[in-house]
Amino acid sequence: MVYVEISVLAANALIHLIEKKKIREISYSQMREYGLKVGEILDTEYSIPMLLITDGDALNYLQSYSKFFDVKSFGGEDAKIILKDNFNAEDLKDYFWGGLRYEIWKAIEKANEQVLDSVA
Repeated sequence: MVYVEISVLAANALIHLIEKKKIREISYSQMREYGLKVGEILDTEYSIPMLLITDGDALNYLQSYSKFFDVKSFGGEDAKIILKDNFNAEDLKDYFWGGLRYEIWKAIEKANEQVLDSVA
């Protein structure tokens, strides 16, 4: 079993969205779908189960990375994870890609195509 930190998922989702669509934010519901897809790919293609954390814990955990991300809630709308203006995709790669396992990397790449390419 592997534990993929939500910060790693958020960073990789935002790297993809910045590079492909010039988007610097992702909604929490999109992040949830993305994380579930990464877990599904790890399980089905690599036989590696992934530990998932609950929604409240995930948002609280992201606060530990407030250097990079803002978490904004707009009334009753879905919370958004936003990359701060003073950071870019290269900064996220430098910080979050260092110790990423090959199987996790491949699962993230596939989830990028399957989930994030449809984000407007």
